[in-house]
Amino acid sequence: MVIIKKPNGKVQISMDFRMEYLQLPASESIIAGITKSPIYTVLDAKSAFWITKLDGKSSSLLTMSTPYGYYRFYRLPFDPSKLEAIQKMEIPMDKTSLQRFLGTMNYLAKFMPNFADKTVLLRQLLKKDTPWTWNEDIEKEFIELKNLVSNPPVLSLFDPHGKGLYTKGVAYAVKPYGHCKEELYIWKDLLCRGQRFVIPKVQRKGILQTLHMSHQGISACKNRTHEAIYWPGLDRQIEEMVYKCRICQESQPSQRKEPLLPHEIANYPWQKVAIDFFYLDQFVFIIIVDYYSRYLEVIKVS
Repeated sequence: MVIIKKPNGKVQISMDFRMEYLQLPASESIIAGITKSPIYTVLDAKSAFWITKLDGKSSSLLTMSTPYGYYRFYRLPFDPSKLEAIQKMEIPMDKTSLQRFLGTMNYLAKFMPNFADKTVLLRQLLKKDTPWTWNEDIEKEFIELKNLVSNPPVLSLFDPHGKGLYTKGVAYAVKPYGHCKEELYIWKDLLCRGQRFVIPKVQRKGILQTLHMSHQGISACKNRTHEAIYWPGLDRQIEEMVYKCRICQESQPSQRKEPLLPHEIANYPWQKVAIDFFYLDQFVFIIIVDYYSRYLEVIKVS
């Protein structure tokens, strides 16, 4: 906790929520955990405005458990007006205002499918060699982009307590996903874990073969899958596939170990010594160590 005194004499309290017992969960875990929640709300966790007062029921819903007991808010913690502000954005009059608009859109791009395709004309207008000409096609793209933010893709929450899942003609057994059930959700009839698609069993062999075509080794294959796809046991299957591949094994870098070279044991003091240089406080020293007694001498050189 950091306490800062403001110029107006008031005190501002800031807390570091990175402490182990105050870890904030990932958004995927939160979404998966509200499958059967009866009440939903949206809070903007960026703009810290304390404007709206809460009634008794709403205040009770915002009760927090802390190491010092339970506390509740009497005002709405943050201002939920971002989407409304985007809808009210006026048509850009120059490249600077267009950059500001697209910057806001880029922040929300992960929630909008095919974002790059839907901003082709707007991004073309930002190029240095393109004169500022606002036409009907560009304005149509601008309006569609604002509407896309206000009408995000429909997400149906994955219920990890169900007996099974059937989506887009593919059946998934829930049991193998018990270790990551809080990260699962359904997007457009596709089962996802975080930002990765969960691949049905019937398609896994073909994907493994595609990953293996370039014979890049275990680490490269794993890195590619960790960005886009998932299924239980994927890493182990990649390892088995590469270990069984003759081409992969032949192209592996040599891991030959250099043999240890033991030195002869000295029979009396100063028969064999080790000498080296070292630096301390910008000065050079030479150190001499006797192998027999481990006695050392240190001499300042410069």
